[in-house]
Amino acid sequence: MIDAITKISQMTVRFGRKPALDKIDLSLRPGESVLVAGRNGAGKSTFLKCLAGVIIPDSGRIEFAPGLDRRRRIKRLSAGERVLYHLGLLTAQKPDLLLVDEIIHTIDPYMRSRFLDALIDLMADYRTTVILVNHAFSEVERIPERILLLDGGRFVLDESAESLRARIKRVVSAAEIPAQLPVIFRRGPEQRRMHYIHPFQERFREQFSLAFEDLDLEEIMKALIGGRYAQERNS
Repeated sequence: MIDAITKISQMTVRFGRKPALDKIDLSLRPGESVLVAGRNGAGKSTFLKCLAGVIIPDSGRIEFAPGLDRRRRIKRLSAGERVLYHLGLLTAQKPDLLLVDEIIHTIDPYMRSRFLDALIDLMADYRTTVILVNHAFSEVERIPERILLLDGGRFVLDESAESLRARIKRVVSAAEIPAQLPVIFRRGPEQRRMHYIHPFQERFREQFSLAFEDLDLEEIMKALIGGRYAQERNS
């Protein structure tokens, strides 16, 4: 018996020689909302398919809490006109675990808002654990409590959304900023170069005469994912 709704131990999935998921360990708590992010091909959909039982891992274990009925599956939403039907089905089933894989961008803004409101209601009313994979992070800003960043088949970051907002800041400056600052990514033209700082510490405000800007989830994920690309180019 496990306390978590889902517990993953040393889960590995290989497509050819290179692992798509490499010895992943993860626990998911009842009622939490999690965003799984990463570069294209990082293994996000593979991860969800393993949880859904569509892909069987090559090694490792996935354990589910005894109260979770995995036979109750909700079909992937594929068209805007089916959203309301599926929302009703989703609510009626009161799912313990809901996997949402890149479907929000396929529906219009009104339906998208209705869908996100339904997710929030599910989490509030039934303590549904929601696992999201989505590239348009601004659309799901109010959903995730926890952020997982997948890269190279492993989770390289597992942090609360609140903590990430406090620990990632941006400095806009045409001049180079002090080398002591942990810059993970730079972008933009020279006259308005954006420098993303992680991990940010409050003492930096007194130590450096710079304007540290707060970021929304969209900018935070751009910085984290862009930083992984930059790290790969420089290695």
